[in-house]
Amino acid sequence: MLCEILIIFSVLWLAVHRWHRRRMFALWKQLKNQYTMLPFIGHAYMFFGSDEHRMKMFQRLGLESIEKGGIMGLWQGSRFYIMIADPVNAEFVLKTCLEKDDVMKCSRLLTGNGSVFAPVHIWRPRRKFLAPTFSPKNLMNFVKIFSKQSTVMVDNLKKAAGTGTFPIWKYITSYSMDSVCETTLGVQVNAQKQSALPFLKAFEEICKMDSARICKPWLQNESMYRLMPAYTQYMNYKAMLCNFIDQVIKSKRKSLEEEKQKAEPDQKVDAVKTFLELLIDSSGGEKGFNDVELQEETLVMVLAGTDTSAAGAAFATVMLSKHPDVQDKVYKELQEVFGDSDRPIVAEDLPRLKYLDAVVKETLRLYPSVPVIVRRVDHDVTLRKYTLYTQNQKL
Repeated sequence: MLCEILIIFSVLWLAVHRWHRRRMFALWKQLKNQYTMLPFIGHAYMFFGSDEHRMKMFQRLGLESIEKGGIMGLWQGSRFYIMIADPVNAEFVLKTCLEKDDVMKCSRLLTGNGSVFAPVHIWRPRRKFLAPTFSPKNLMNFVKIFSKQSTVMVDNLKKAAGTGTFPIWKYITSYSMDSVCETTLGVQVNAQKQSALPFLKAFEEICKMDSARICKPWLQNESMYRLMPAYTQYMNYKAMLCNFIDQVIKSKRKSLEEEKQKAEPDQKVDAVKTFLELLIDSSGGEKGFNDVELQEETLVMVLAGTDTSAAGAAFATVMLSKHPDVQDKVYKELQEVFGDSDRPIVAEDLPRLKYLDAVVKETLRLYPSVPVIVRRVDHDVTLRKYTLYTQNQKL
């Protein structure tokens, strides 16, 4: 009896699902791929397996999308996704559809309403305070920090040189974490000198858990996710990160207030300000962002900045290893700028490294640090001969 009820319920659910999304199923027939769509999970089964398997699957789907003219359809559970690999169409959709897809709520479990993942009505007003903090002038002020931390990374790599093949990721991501934390928060976490640093482990584990969850539609419902053991582990890692950043924010507010009280009326402060300090100032000081908003934006800068910078540097390193002729040209340019000197890099050196800049940009074109951007179609959009329909209906 129970089995019959479950079968009837399943058939009814599929029928209602099909009816509510009949326009999308019509579009699916136009954009159909070569893979079998299963009931309930759609094509989600294709992402079972390791992180490496998932990345290879994204790559395969991207290449197939290009072969089909830059657009193809895919079902993840009950949600229909359009994969766009054509740059013109992608630009049009990104400018037309500003809201992030609901799948990004997975990342909001950590960052809350941090700008990268927040709804439009939240990130748009915050953006006017965030944009000035990333001005070229402010970024150039941090070159000394990047140079100092890169020296530590080089010393660590020297110890591994000549020992055979080894993964470079841990060296680059710990360097990136040290650089981002010092420039964003003004604190030195020393991730490069402490391989078992809890803060770095929490960061790495949360990135893995978010990446896996995004590809599994049955884990995207937060009510369901809360019932799983992974949720408790995730929240423990989150608490570790948030408590650390919250302490830094409170300490920074206190020190800024003390400096303000001690400063003379016409005294000029020449010290380089961190991103956190710049954000506090640009938002209006005590009347600006509260501690929760600062925590959200700081988390985004630390986590997204660490991961994207590390990924870009790691890909560039691998590309140089695969193309010795390009590596030789980069080395020659470095010799022309620095010679045999061991002096640290300064901001004035960067415009002279034109070939290296071209190598980095070409690497990012081939292997972007953020390979997938997901937007929600909240109104019907015409794209060439196709119409992308809204999926506001919830089943």
